[in-house]
Amino acid sequence: MTRLTNEMRDSILAKIMHGLPNVDYVSQVKKLVQDIIIEFAPKQVQELYADEKTRRYLHEGYAEVRDGNRRIDGLGYWNGVYGLINGVTVQLDERSEALLKDGTLYHALYTRLKSSGLVKLYADQEELRKSVRQRLKANLAAASTVKRLYEVLEPELHHYIPIIVEGKSTLPACVAPVVDDLKKLGFGAAA
Repeated sequence: MTRLTNEMRDSILAKIMHGLPNVDYVSQVKKLVQDIIIEFAPKQVQELYADEKTRRYLHEGYAEVRDGNRRIDGLGYWNGVYGLINGVTVQLDERSEALLKDGTLYHALYTRLKSSGLVKLYADQEELRKSVRQRLKANLAAASTVKRLYEVLEPELHHYIPIIVEGKSTLPACVAPVVDDLKKLGFGAAA
């Protein structure tokens, strides 16, 4: 009977999580923010930005997106935003939405980010990935042997187990089922 080591558990977890597609909402948000800033910039700045060779002569500021007063991991503070004299922080807080003045850069950033839904999609994806990771980790920790791991993990995940053990279990397929949520994240779509 082969005993599972923490290294084996970590390897299985890493392989499962690495195989999941990940929609890059961060890049989409950053592009949207940059496009809006350039749209509001003076014509000369727009011309400099449009040419890759002259873009580097523009001042680089920072931007960040917050959910109310809470920084969003991955969407927090980032440098390399062109066309700003200073940085900009966009707080997606509905209480302050009525205070925004139409036609301003901040109003455009706020309303377009909110209507795009990208920030919510990013947060939902990260929350689901975190939940799946925690449940997979719990499932892997529940087994002390490779044979027991076959009993604990759902059949769709058996090919991640390094050693095949003969025999079948009458126990439930999984302590904390995760395959449905893995499929929501795109598991098995590329296979």
